[in-house]
Amino acid sequence: MRCFNFSLPAFLLVTIVQTYTPLVAEENEWRFTYEADGINIHRRATEGSKLLEFKAAGNLQGTISEYVSVILNTDEHPNWAPRCLEARNI
Repeated sequence: MRCFNFSLPAFLLVTIVQTYTPLVAEENEWRFTYEADGINIHRRATEGSKLLEFKAAGNLQGTISEYVSVILNTDEHPNWAPRCLEARNI
């Protein structure tokens, strides 16, 4: 029975380390750009593209459906998205 108690935590530890390691390596490529209103913006270059990837992280108050409805309402994008002249669904 002692062998089972030791094997399970060791297996879980190895599994977690193997799963976590690729995520850490990928996260190192992101560069912090700026922070505003508790939201951190990061960016990175994409291989084979002239465009930069970006991600925003922060704690937001609301439901997922509220955020999805704002994103899908392309008529309002020029009113709140910086440098957005036009937005449309394709």
